[in-house]
Amino acid sequence: MQQEEALSVFVVEDDPVYASVLKYDLEVDPIISVEIFHTGEDCIRHLSEKPDVVLVDFSLKGKANGLDVLKEVKSMNEATEVIFLSSQEKIEVAIDSMKYGALDYIIKNDSAFPKIKELVKRINTFRQIKDDHDKYTEADVNILLVDDVETNLYLLEKLLEGKGRTIYKAISGKEALGMTLKYPFALILLDVQMPEMNGFEVARVLKSNSKTKNIPIVFVTAANDEEFLLKGMETGAIDYLYKPLNPQITKSKADAFVKLYSYQRAIEEQNVKLHLQKAIIQEKNQDITASITYASRIQKAILPDENQYEKLFPQSFVLYKPRDIVSGDFHWAQQVSPDIVIWAAVDCTGHGVPGAFMSMIGNTLLHEIVIEKKIWEADKILNQLRDKIISALSQTGQFGEQKDGMDMALCVWNKKTNKLQFSGAQNPLYLFKKNKIDVVANDWIPFGDASNGFEIKADRYPISYLSFEQAPFTKKEIDLNKGDTLYIFSDGYADQFGGPLGKKFKFRQFKQLLSSIQHLKMDKQKEMLNETLEDWRGSTPQVDDVLLIGIKV
Repeated sequence: MQQEEALSVFVVEDDPVYASVLKYDLEVDPIISVEIFHTGEDCIRHLSEKPDVVLVDFSLKGKANGLDVLKEVKSMNEATEVIFLSSQEKIEVAIDSMKYGALDYIIKNDSAFPKIKELVKRINTFRQIKDDHDKYTEADVNILLVDDVETNLYLLEKLLEGKGRTIYKAISGKEALGMTLKYPFALILLDVQMPEMNGFEVARVLKSNSKTKNIPIVFVTAANDEEFLLKGMETGAIDYLYKPLNPQITKSKADAFVKLYSYQRAIEEQNVKLHLQKAIIQEKNQDITASITYASRIQKAILPDENQYEKLFPQSFVLYKPRDIVSGDFHWAQQVSPDIVIWAAVDCTGHGVPGAFMSMIGNTLLHEIVIEKKIWEADKILNQLRDKIISALSQTGQFGEQKDGMDMALCVWNKKTNKLQFSGAQNPLYLFKKNKIDVVANDWIPFGDASNGFEIKADRYPISYLSFEQAPFTKKEIDLNKGDTLYIFSDGYADQFGGPLGKKFKFRQFKQLLSSIQHLKMDKQKEMLNETLEDWRGSTPQVDDVLLIGIKV
């Protein structure tokens, strides 16, 4: 899931204590990032960073005051919202701030912090759909005016009426509550001092109802003391207007809330579209997943099952863990004569669906080479398979061409003579001898504490087209004894990330693990290998398909 982009807020305040408290209060929300400037000039120098919101003290000291910052912000980026802060309520200052495009003018008192926080929160919610603002600005909105004096209602109506707006009037709290249940409102201007039911009581009822709790409430009052203001904010008001009302300030604040409501309408419509799109995507995803799951049944059907391995190798296991529903790793085993058994562990390019396609090709071609053409020599099987892969994928070595192919380890065991042929394309064979031997071939790399573990190296090229000359694959012939153990595998086990440091398991640790479990029966080895892998992985996602075949002679 894509992480939401942080809301950038500039606080321009020459009081460092107030600025720090404001920063702390806003950054409680982890999506909000606050940068503090103590002068207007310093803020202006950083406006190229295009903040989403600028909170600026009107009475800044220095060459640039709050109004200068506002003008500069709007000249550089009209979309940035500016909120003025002031320690004194000055009508002329409020009018100027609104005239030049400020979203609001907030007095720095005890109620200022929740008011600022709510306003910034709304801006953060709506900023993603600013491009759609024009579409919704002229949309029909309802505004509710509540006052027990009809003259006040008439004057407010004339002040706020405009294109696309419907003004509703209520002369009591009860009448207002009834209207909010019938109509959606963008804003409620609510007189505090009314008979029967005052504005605070009306606000508490509105905020307790899920249908009306999100409607912005602006109290209209003649009182102007801090205790009264705090009480209003606690009941859910987002702002105050003081009587006698200043027409320009009242209209500007109402316009700001209508603008935010327009954003909200846009979000709601987009959410409907997103829910529809999500439903369509989920349905398609279910169809795709069902198809891939069905494909996995087909893939499993062509792989040798446990019963087949038990017949071929009474002491054996296959640890097979696809990363996705279908796998790019596959195993192959056939008894081609009474005495000869051939098996392979194959790691195709990619995983999931692309890898699964390659595995189907590889499985089919192995069947053709070994069963139909009766080619039973390990190196010749790999050479034939490479030629057929290059032909099937039309690989010519041209620049930009896909280098799809496979790495594999293949064994041919003659049970009568107990001789093993091994050929590998990138992937080796691990051999544990039952009895210690003194003389080993040059290409046997010993490992393990008991000095009876050996890595039989593979050829260092894959089964696919190479830009340099195609060297033929080689085979290693090994004399086996009863009790010897063989392992062939893909790189998925060793490449799995995990552990305390989140690193790869790696082949060195893989060899040590195999050495440590040689005393266990093969079924117990499988359990130990699987438990170790899962413990190592922990909560880390599986990074690749895992395939490991173990066989005891």
